[in-house]
Amino acid sequence: MQGREVTRANYFARADVGDAQQRTVLENYLLNPQLRPAELSTFAGLYPSANYMVSYNLLTRTQTPDHNTLANRDREALRVVESWIADARFGKLKPQLQTIKSRLNTFVKQAGAGG
Repeated sequence: MQGREVTRANYFARADVGDAQQRTVLENYLLNPQLRPAELSTFAGLYPSANYMVSYNLLTRTQTPDHNTLANRDREALRVVESWIADARFGKLKPQLQTIKSRLNTFVKQAGAGG
């Protein structure tokens, strides 16, 4: 994806860490030593992204997650991000992970207050 790093960051920001396979793929992405700071910054500014492109057509149906589903994903993402912050493998990503953690704390608090 040479030259499309922002697009790649957008795709990875949609990962659901509640799914073990997606979490593994996301961790491998984040630990890739070739990722540039700009791409990591883009990812940190978006994750977790619930931006779904909806297309009304005959071939597929895409359902947008409801509030409870998104709130549960945010809580799980916060738990995982906190574990990454404590994991030495993710040490170089600490500033980006702190940015994500801060945003997730806000999301989780808002969900707990009824949105």
